[in-house]
Amino acid sequence: MKKLLLSSVLCSLFLANTSFADNSEFYNRNKKDDDVLINMPCDIKMAFKKVYTSYKQNKVYDTSFNGGNINSDDYVAQSRHKLYVQGAFTDDKGIYYLMSKYEVSTMQYDAIMKDKCPTINRVNALPIVNISYFDAVNYTKDITKKVHKLQDPFFNKNKQAFIRLPTESEWEFASRGGLNVSLAELESPLPPMKNKALRDFAFYQGTDSSNGKVNLSGLLLANPLDLYDMLGNVQEIMLTPFSATRTNRLHGQSGGFVVRGGGFLTNADNISHSLRIEKPLFINGNEVKAKDIGMRLVISAPVVQNRQDLLKLNEDIASLGMTDEDSNESDKNIAKLDAIIKENKAISEANKAIKEEQEASAKEKDILSKKNEYLLKSLNELRESLISVNVAREELRDKNIVASIRLGGHLCAYISSAKNTYNYDKSMYDKFNSICKTNDKFDRCKALGDLKSKYEGEGAVLNYFVNYYADHLIETSTNYEKKHIKALVNKAKTEVANITKDDNNTGVDVGKNMNKYVDIFLDDVFSFKNGNNVDKLKMQIEKKCGI
Repeated sequence: MKKLLLSSVLCSLFLANTSFADNSEFYNRNKKDDDVLINMPCDIKMAFKKVYTSYKQNKVYDTSFNGGNINSDDYVAQSRHKLYVQGAFTDDKGIYYLMSKYEVSTMQYDAIMKDKCPTINRVNALPIVNISYFDAVNYTKDITKKVHKLQDPFFNKNKQAFIRLPTESEWEFASRGGLNVSLAELESPLPPMKNKALRDFAFYQGTDSSNGKVNLSGLLLANPLDLYDMLGNVQEIMLTPFSATRTNRLHGQSGGFVVRGGGFLTNADNISHSLRIEKPLFINGNEVKAKDIGMRLVISAPVVQNRQDLLKLNEDIASLGMTDEDSNESDKNIAKLDAIIKENKAISEANKAIKEEQEASAKEKDILSKKNEYLLKSLNELRESLISVNVAREELRDKNIVASIRLGGHLCAYISSAKNTYNYDKSMYDKFNSICKTNDKFDRCKALGDLKSKYEGEGAVLNYFVNYYADHLIETSTNYEKKHIKALVNKAKTEVANITKDDNNTGVDVGKNMNKYVDIFLDDVFSFKNGNNVDKLKMQIEKKCGI
């Protein structure tokens, strides 16, 4: 009996110790194989996810995306503007930075900032709040020092890596889903929900959600990058100071600190990827804190870590082609050259009028004349070279625009065809399903499951091409100016008509029929350029293309 009792006690102690040792539920409740776990003091870890910014291996090619919300009335903070992002680390898949999978918890904060290890329990697993911007920055400094001392595997491999607060570009790119979503989804104000509601992804103000309290990070659904609570729960502090938004760019004045994503006290209608709020660093000399302000972390590294990096980056930047801004600058340079050439001609004419009585000798005059002649020739050659480059660039741009218009029309036509097929097969299923409910002996009832699978598969294909169409109209609208698109509409329609002309002498003008889909695509492109939300356009695509 004593042996049995002793065995029971030892078993209880073993289970208790096992439960204590396996504390991952408090720092990574939703485990995945690709999680990057960073060692911390007190037998605690912090989970990070790789946020890929490019699937190329060349760091100079950063990724651009549109920040802000085109439909927001908050012009100071949420006007649409271009943002750029690039990671610091490279693996076989591409270039990435690391973002913490969850909001930083109280125990993760105390394990770094306090001398005594925190109790590992549910209360201390709640996100840390009531911290200032300076508290957050100091935390990133101290955690970087300690994880290096702990010989963490990732930091052993990346000696110059450091932990910091995210920049706004990093945060918004990750919040929107990064490279794991389509362009249309990247433009949307909320993550793709797939028949779910906002309350399934975010804790916001209300009895149906947070009920006015901070919650454990990781209880709700993750975003497409497997990051939790990017929206709602606690507002997250950014590294970069606040700047107002102007059309397509940030304003030059830097202000207080920024919090992103909203929190458990934020109204549901305000929750979005673009939500950004300025907070003063101080009020009456006191650091600003709040019960719904916390943080999320990023792991990064210096842009240039060694001389090899410097040489490679210099080489890659030097090999870059011209952007639209560069091409505008090129046009300005041509105008400057024209002015120089004109001035040089005036000098040459003045030299011819020099009178014999001037002190300059004939030899000096001859040298001056030859110098001017050489300069004029060089400038003209340079001008011709620049014009030639511009012409080639513009020809390539025009070809791409025509191809984009044609593809948009064909996608719209395919959506129309796919929609008709889907509707027909769906109606057939509904018809026979209704009959089979009262007469299951009917022959078609045996194939009812196949018919359902068929129309559902067609629906999935239809949805794929609707998203493809939406992505393509965003790319076309973003990459090309309206005036250039309008100038090439007739050319694109002519090419469509020639390619789709009737070869069977049936009298059907296929090209003319296709061009109505081109018109629909162009209407959507210009509508997007004029400020219409891509989600609204997507809702209309099936209807418009299904004419």
